[in-house]
Amino acid sequence: MANATITVLEADGTTETDVIVLDVGRQAATASKSVAHSTEDKAVHDAAAASLVSILGAVRPRVVQVVPTCDATACAQYDVLAATEVITNLAPAADIPAGIRKITVARLDSATGLDFRVWFLKANSSVGSENAAFAPADADADDLIDYVDFAVADFVGPTGMVNCFAKKDVEIWAQPASGTRDVYFAIQVLASGGIDLGAATDLVVTFQAI
Repeated sequence: MANATITVLEADGTTETDVIVLDVGRQAATASKSVAHSTEDKAVHDAAAASLVSILGAVRPRVVQVVPTCDATACAQYDVLAATEVITNLAPAADIPAGIRKITVARLDSATGLDFRVWFLKANSSVGSENAAFAPADADADDLIDYVDFAVADFVGPTGMVNCFAKKDVEIWAQPASGTRDVYFAIQVLASGGIDLGAATDLVVTFQAI
């Protein structure tokens, strides 16, 4: 609705023209619509900000330490030293691969390094029994994702310490078990003379991932 112009004849014979605003309702409606849009924009902005915070939180570096239960007796070359174990919540989100960047292994109560292989699995599948052949079933072989080898030369035993440590910089994308953030791993003996840890909890494995 447009404004109305009214001409009034004054007592002295002159005229006075006034403009009456008739579209106040329209202006109010426009202002109300602007407020509504502003509210909607804020809601969208807040949702985007919350999503970004969630994403940034998910990609934060994660460090998970596991003490696998190993066989405490002599294990022959290529045998299973530690059967399948879980690395809880290593992945950034359910069904999203974990970017493993570094693996650190501490051998307790010994300054002598070891030759072994760390296997990664995308499910809690069997690779065989400890102190027996590494032999995943055909149906489980597809769950093997990747592996990292450790050698005696990788371990460092600081002077005066009875423990030794090995660190590997890696780049592995490990798929978690379906519907979870959990990645699985197992340890296989590579040493030609076998491995005899002496205690089931002598290895401490730390995984760093994004």
